[in-house]
Amino acid sequence: MTTEPVQLKLQFVLEKYGIKPRANFKFSFFSMANEVFFLTDTKGRKLVLKNCLKNRSPELLAVEVAIMDHLRANGCGAAEVVKTKDGESFVAYNGDYWMMTGFLPGHMPSWNVRLKK
Repeated sequence: MTTEPVQLKLQFVLEKYGIKPRANFKFSFFSMANEVFFLTDTKGRKLVLKNCLKNRSPELLAVEVAIMDHLRANGCGAAEVVKTKDGESFVAYNGDYWMMTGFLPGHMPSWNVRLKK
């Protein structure tokens, strides 16, 4: 895991995607294994950017992308992987791997909200 400020990491990664955020990021506190950021780009697309701390190899990320592509191709609800400007499925940066997907609408779980029975 790199030690530079998260703003520099995000700036580098977003440049690889050619995406500019419209407003501040929202950071996910429910992810126990990855850093997850929610953003809306200047085109109004809702996106999810994940620092894949759990999947620390290109091979594991390629499997994750292949599973999501397979699910989508067969009519299952799975996020669409956003490709970089170079057509890659993820960005490598100083030992970290970042992947961006489209946002899936629906209920977002939170640790401090009681679910109705």
